[in-house]
Amino acid sequence: MKSGNKKKESYFFWLGFDLLSWFRVLSRYRYRIGLRQIPIALAITVVGAVQTLLRLAEHLIYGKKIARTEIVDNPIFIIGHWRTGTTHLHELLALDSRFTFPTTYECFSPHHFLISRRFVAPFIKLVLPARRMQDNMAIGIDHPQEDEFALGMLGAVSPYMNYAFPHQKAEHLYFYDLDKIDRREAQRWEAAFVRFLKKVTLLRPKALILKSPPHTFRIATLLRLFPRARFVYLVRNPYDVFLSTVHLWKTLAKSLSLQSADFTGLEEHVFEVFNLMHQKFEDTRNLIPDSQLCTVRFEDLEADPIGQMRIIYERIGLDGFNAIVPALQKYLAGLAAYRKNSYTLAPETHAEITQRWGPFIARYGYGSTRPN
Repeated sequence: MKSGNKKKESYFFWLGFDLLSWFRVLSRYRYRIGLRQIPIALAITVVGAVQTLLRLAEHLIYGKKIARTEIVDNPIFIIGHWRTGTTHLHELLALDSRFTFPTTYECFSPHHFLISRRFVAPFIKLVLPARRMQDNMAIGIDHPQEDEFALGMLGAVSPYMNYAFPHQKAEHLYFYDLDKIDRREAQRWEAAFVRFLKKVTLLRPKALILKSPPHTFRIATLLRLFPRARFVYLVRNPYDVFLSTVHLWKTLAKSLSLQSADFTGLEEHVFEVFNLMHQKFEDTRNLIPDSQLCTVRFEDLEADPIGQMRIIYERIGLDGFNAIVPALQKYLAGLAAYRKNSYTLAPETHAEITQRWGPFIARYGYGSTRPN
């Protein structure tokens, strides 16, 4: 597929807004749409009218059922910085049929997926790329997806709006931490999050596996909502994480921006968010009981995925691991031809990472890493 087609198809991500959430987001970013992106914004508005009607129809049919739905058991949260293998682990854990997860379709149609999947999903298949833009991993409407995208479509504050509005990096720093945002915005986020999880549970009443790097900032809130929630925290060689994250933000900003792509200060943004995330997690990790937290190094998961999955199951109290080993082996065999992106790290960038991310490097044992 040519890159131009990819760019056009990528904008479908923003077609999940209804009018209320769309205009709330536009107001939040003071309607700063780029001139070249105005046709896209108009398309989102037109489609948003349809999304609004579908949302109202779903509420009429399922509103009371959603309100009465109890979230089964306690979710498992996969947390950690971007590019640390969280998507890979999400796919692995999702192989256990005792659990469920938000799908790509549900995350990009969060207002109405209970009533619309049968007749809308076939159209989504037509425009959904077969591979993720940033790393060529397979995606599909039924694959596990980040609930953070659903929160953005629902109009809740989300740093993922950085993809659409890259000129407001300072504002997105503010949106990472729920403890720092306006109380009404925090309450709106919480209500949107819980309702979305109730809808997924209504459709498939199983324990949820949720994955979103921004949840790493939200431990206190998540434990207040789900006191027995379990967490798997992924870490990875920060010298690899830095360049891969810069590539991620550039790729998605180019493809999804509703403004002219702006990479000014991008590397500084990556440095700062990494430190904010690491510090916030270290400040709140003591809130998680030891039996509900497992820390995994990506390098160990990559080298011995089945062994590390067994450790995760044991550490957070999941039984029945042997039953999913055949599914793990089959899935991993299908990844045999997959090749990660590779990057070259300049010595001066290596030195800056060593200096600025020193506490993380020391805590997780990456101090012996050398430049590529």
